Amino acid sequence: MKAAQVLILLLITGIFFSCNSKPDGGMLIKPRLFKQWHITGYLKGISLITDDGKKRIDELLKTELYDCFECNNRSNEKKDICTCKELFDYGDEYYSMTGGSDQNRRFSSMKMDCEALRVLFSVKPSKISFIKDVKLDEYIVDLLPGSLCCGNKNMECAATLRQEDKIVASNVDNNFLEFKGYIFSHLLTPVAYGDFNEDGYEDMMFLYSISAIEGHGDYTDKLVICTKLETNGDLKILSVF
Repeated sequence: MKAAQVLILLLITGIFFSCNSKPDGGMLIKPRLFKQWHITGYLKGISLITDDGKKRIDELLKTELYDCFECNNRSNEKKDICTCKELFDYGDEYYSMTGGSDQNRRFSSMKMDCEALRVLFSVKPSKISFIKDVKLDEYIVDLLPGSLCCGNKNMECAATLRQEDKIVASNVDNNFLEFKGYIFSHLLTPVAYGDFNEDGYEDMMFLYSISAIEGHGDYTDKLVICTKLETNGDLKILSVF
């Protein structure tokens, strides 16, 4: 009887470790994190995903794409919209498609909606990190481009966020950084750490959210990646999408 119990215990232990292992040093995205979509996979280069990051990934997976040629072309089910999650299910060959036909241009516009996820899922492991000791403070508004809150794409935007919205107040917390400007409230929330541009240095991805202090505006959240290349070096914005 004891031998049978030991055997069962060994089997349970083996199943547990096989389900929770992280090949190639990767960080396992467990299905429970994205229960609605039953997502499994690896963020191989991510050293840390914040709770806000997990929430953001879940939101992006549900992004609705209103041009479903690709989804309808790959399945028997015809529908008007599909999601980033459904698009990813069709494999990586989609991302190698470039301009040319009307169909490819539609693929390109769909790709933009899912680009943040594609970047996050393809991030590489970092070898050197100077970003972990970064304290987000008001200095970052001098690095972020003014175009983040410049609503009219036809007008010339100021070089920095501080110049564009005349930042007048800030609220710094361990988990977020909030600014109030002349027109908008700006919120920066760290999402994930990893080598996003494949230079060996660890970078930080954070979510930039904007809301009008008074009235309404057509503005959306953006993901921003920044890095630091030396111990006493300055932050550098790598990309905004």
